[in-house]
Amino acid sequence: MDKALLQCMPEYITLYYVDRNDNLNQNHDVLQQCVEENSWAPLDDAVWDWSGSSEEYYLDLIAKKMWEVGLTKNMLEDNREEILEYLQEHDESGDPVIDLLDNTAPVTACYSFNQWIAEDCDIEDTKERLCQLFGVDEMSDDAGWLRDMIDNANYGGDLRVYFNTDVRNLVHGLAGEDFKTVALDGEVTVGIINSLNGSGDFQVIRVNNKSFPFRRDRLFISDTEQWGLEEIFGAHIYTSSVSLQ
Repeated sequence: MDKALLQCMPEYITLYYVDRNDNLNQNHDVLQQCVEENSWAPLDDAVWDWSGSSEEYYLDLIAKKMWEVGLTKNMLEDNREEILEYLQEHDESGDPVIDLLDNTAPVTACYSFNQWIAEDCDIEDTKERLCQLFGVDEMSDDAGWLRDMIDNANYGGDLRVYFNTDVRNLVHGLAGEDFKTVALDGEVTVGIINSLNGSGDFQVIRVNNKSFPFRRDRLFISDTEQWGLEEIFGAHIYTSSVSLQ
């Protein structure tokens, strides 16, 4: 970089300042992209876009300094890419993705079993099948809750489990790797949800140490659906006895 231009560079540069009140609570659409791709790349790209105003701030400071030392505006425009590169290389801010995730509240995640419960299904037969799936005693209260859920889902729906979790638990930490199983152990929120017309039902049952093969395309953040559980029932999930392993 030209020495005359170099003396106009700021002494300290923080492009990605994250305030303690900054978070991703209203950006679940971006987080859902991360979940789908099993990568934080979409969030990295979004943060880069959001940081544009910071770059403009520093460009304004540099322009003022250039004017003070007698450099022309054309010099700023001619060297814009080099200046932006300098700002990136000398950025002293921390990792904004980590900071934003630290400030973000837990999300309600959903895992689908890819099983559609028909609206005209035989309730008792379906209850027996779900008891076998979740390892529930057919004479237990939990079996009764499953029956009620089937009965109340008047238009049928997709069988799924909901759980409250830090969104970082939904993206595998190692590049090229992914989770192998979905583990249920404890109080689990089970739902039959028809997200096409906003109907269904859900219940909390106790599941003892059941695991299922994991499929990335069956995992999503609930409120990113057209009709998510929160929007249908105005409910919030507090159970968290589901983990990806």
